[in-house]
Amino acid sequence: MEGLAARAPKRPKGSRLDYRAVRAEIQDGDVLLFQGTYWMSRLIRWGSKSAYSHAGVALWWGPRLMVVQAVGKGVEAVPLSVAVDHYSGQVDWFTPLPEVRARLRRDVLVTAALDEVGKPYAHGPLLRLARMVWHGRMRKYRDPKKSAASYFCSQLVSRCYRLAEVDLVPGRADAHTSPGDLAACGQLSLRGVLHRA
Repeated sequence: MEGLAARAPKRPKGSRLDYRAVRAEIQDGDVLLFQGTYWMSRLIRWGSKSAYSHAGVALWWGPRLMVVQAVGKGVEAVPLSVAVDHYSGQVDWFTPLPEVRARLRRDVLVTAALDEVGKPYAHGPLLRLARMVWHGRMRKYRDPKKSAASYFCSQLVSRCYRLAEVDLVPGRADAHTSPGDLAACGQLSLRGVLHRA
């Protein structure tokens, strides 16, 4: 794995932000991009030529700030504080640009994210994406009209945004969207790196 670390892209530099100090500023639909340090995370970062290996979307459940994410055991909603505390790596907080936030139907995004909780992780589609990236065969594909049976992380974030009338990566199907694509889409702005003091 030493070779993977040497060939991985540089990590974006963001201000370190105390999670407790900025928690109230995080809004429904903000995107969390993760820079994992485990071997699988490093492999994803290396293969996608991105600093990011995982993605999730923030939403409020009453007083609780949650992150909806697709992980190995499926789509789940966990407190963002738990994700920040326990993730092995860096958690970057992105917000939609003001003109994007103005178009975003946050109520639809929240419903779309919650509707997918409990679905299984999409191992097959993730492997297909990896194969396309590896062979340099990223073509334009249409997104399906109906919900997928399973999701991987960035596919879930892309779908929630698209249903909320913002296509973060136009011309790229949700199932062909990587965490790095979300970071580079030009519609999100890095606010900083979340950490717990």
